[in-house]
Amino acid sequence: MSDYISKSRKVADSAEVFILENNQTMIKFENGQLSAINEDDSIGVALRVIKDKKLGFSSTTRPESVDELVQRAINTVPYGADANFDFAPKAEIKKVACFDAEIEKLKATKMIEFGEEIIEKVSSIGSEIDTTCTIVKNIQSIFLENTSDNKSKCRHTYFGIGVEGKITKEGNFTAFEEDSSGTHLMPDIERICRNIKADYMLCKKNVPLKTGKYDVILEPRLSEDILRPITAMMDGKNVEKKISPLYDKMSKQVFDSRLTVIDDPEAPGRTGTAPFDDEGVTAVKKPMIEKGVVKNFLHNLSSSAALKTKPLGNGHRIKPLLGGKTYVSMPMPSNNNLVISPGTKTSDELIKSIKSGVYIKNMMGTLLGHHVTGVVSGNLWLAYRIENGELTGRVKDCMMTFNVLEVLKSHLVDLSSDTLWYGNHCSPYIHLKDILISSK
Repeated sequence: MSDYISKSRKVADSAEVFILENNQTMIKFENGQLSAINEDDSIGVALRVIKDKKLGFSSTTRPESVDELVQRAINTVPYGADANFDFAPKAEIKKVACFDAEIEKLKATKMIEFGEEIIEKVSSIGSEIDTTCTIVKNIQSIFLENTSDNKSKCRHTYFGIGVEGKITKEGNFTAFEEDSSGTHLMPDIERICRNIKADYMLCKKNVPLKTGKYDVILEPRLSEDILRPITAMMDGKNVEKKISPLYDKMSKQVFDSRLTVIDDPEAPGRTGTAPFDDEGVTAVKKPMIEKGVVKNFLHNLSSSAALKTKPLGNGHRIKPLLGGKTYVSMPMPSNNNLVISPGTKTSDELIKSIKSGVYIKNMMGTLLGHHVTGVVSGNLWLAYRIENGELTGRVKDCMMTFNVLEVLKSHLVDLSSDTLWYGNHCSPYIHLKDILISSK
């Protein structure tokens, strides 16, 4: 038993300690030149205590300050939320593919070589492209222990490449992005550069677009913008408070029958893959939406206790807006990996079926807004006109707003058979109809 737990037992009814350690290396290229090599090691400890059915919390970056941490957590109890739950009992830890020894052995010199290769390839596409490239590796260690005899530990690796290309011409600023990330060493440089070249060629021509309703194709990277409102609506806390429009829709048909969304903590090599959540609950693969029917909400221990349902490993300590794991926040309901099941036609077939439409690759401003209502709204940062089944050029100065409850029920035309992973999201290309796009 750790000192955190043994000393907490003396002053609290129950306790849980969460220790997060990161060893990160970041390489950055700007304007085609190496600009930074950063190495950062950090450790943080978070302590939750329950006393007289009230919850206390404190965190520190000084693991040795056990007495101080315990006392600070106890001091917050009078002001804490009601604790309607017990800390997670001991559970079997599943073996999942979230650690790659090749990443742990990866040297900064090799990461620089990856960056130099990308810069060279992008420069060969177009000499006027101003390229920024960020390459990150991280080794993350998690240890959790509580008074319910739960001792859980896990190590995660992360490797990610992000590339942004900018072209600045009078009246025509263009920026395109590509990235690749996972828990295994898969640079995927060829795909990144191939997509940048395709964007570069299409962005050479601007095509006018009038305000109106169009067929649209959403690229898989935009699945995050579609799924963000869905996860907000399926957040157990929002369901508990009845502010989610889905709070009374369990086992009911809400979306198109072709839509299935799975929360998958077991997908090999993906950033949301983990054997347990940040409360020590075994993470379970499950459908959130199955053939349009609401099947499972996302719960932490608190919301699952309030709604009298079993927790399935969705209590995560997430940095607000930024994403990524943190020790300074208490666990809240959140997803692991999200997977949208594919359709039967290829993305090329979907595009060829459209006489007049818009292919949307990137939006800006979608993080803002009240996601729990289902609204997606933002500027079309990178989008292309579809005419007679072909991408004919870039459309600019356009905005799109829709509600996922409506479009994924009544406006879904098809889902592609081919899928792509971006971060912890896997999605097909999504074909929607009658979507209002406003232009200047």
